[in-house]
Amino acid sequence: MIPKGVVNVKRMKGVARLIADLDKWVVRPINRELLLEQSTRMLHGYLSGKLNSPHAHLSGLATWHGHVGAHDVLHGRPSGWDDIARSHLYSAWNERTLMARLDRRVAKSVMIDRSVFVLLHAIGVNEDRIATWFGQRQVAGLRSRSEKLTGKASAPLYPFALHLYAKWKHLPPECCPGDEYPLGGYRDLLDAWDSEDEFAARLADACDYHVAQAFDDSEDDTQDFFAPLYDLFPVEILAIRRIRREQGLPMPAIDHPLLRTPLASPPVPTPTPDDELLRNVSAKVCEEYGLGDPWA
Repeated sequence: MIPKGVVNVKRMKGVARLIADLDKWVVRPINRELLLEQSTRMLHGYLSGKLNSPHAHLSGLATWHGHVGAHDVLHGRPSGWDDIARSHLYSAWNERTLMARLDRRVAKSVMIDRSVFVLLHAIGVNEDRIATWFGQRQVAGLRSRSEKLTGKASAPLYPFALHLYAKWKHLPPECCPGDEYPLGGYRDLLDAWDSEDEFAARLADACDYHVAQAFDDSEDDTQDFFAPLYDLFPVEILAIRRIRREQGLPMPAIDHPLLRTPLASPPVPTPTPDDELLRNVSAKVCEEYGLGDPWA
């Protein structure tokens, strides 16, 4: 058994390394050029009719705002929460656009790994219409065994996110992923849901898993949290916290480096930034794909 002190040091080093990597990322000029400036130009090109779809460039701006927002929050600048909220909206619209293209048969399939973060983020910060839309879509894809939504079995975070969605919406067990979607350590956390002491231990394990999976040199093949913003922003823990609060269950106060950063304590309510570019792009997406209410 690894001594507790060794585990704590490993946890702290992991989070410290993630923060140091982020500090380096935000000052690299190429990131601003490609993800902010070029993505912005390309989205204006979409609005002027020079580009067929905005989806990759919505993702670029989501990455930029997510990293910059996390960096600001971590370094004591609460305005970073505006960028984090903006990142979530850009991600949501990127995935919504991809799903619209799939429904119109413009795209043959969609990888859903990014939309899992959109779902968890939305649950955690009370963006209920977005959370419900993505949750319903993924549950429907699961139940129909749709091959158009790909990447479902590649990592434990996907089935875990749907189990959380089912708990939040009080859905029957058949709406949850089956044994063909391995949950890894999340199985133990779900099994301990109603046992406060055991749940606290399993929650700490989930935080350890988050940090371990946030690097591209993870020992496993999954790398669940090697994703912009969500390597340090514990959206799955925020979603758990909200669901347990609504169920009248206590949320254990565990001491873990992932939960000691300001990113583990978003403001309530979270910001709702008015982004003119996103507003115009989303309006055009709705017009092109006949989305009267995109989150209905």
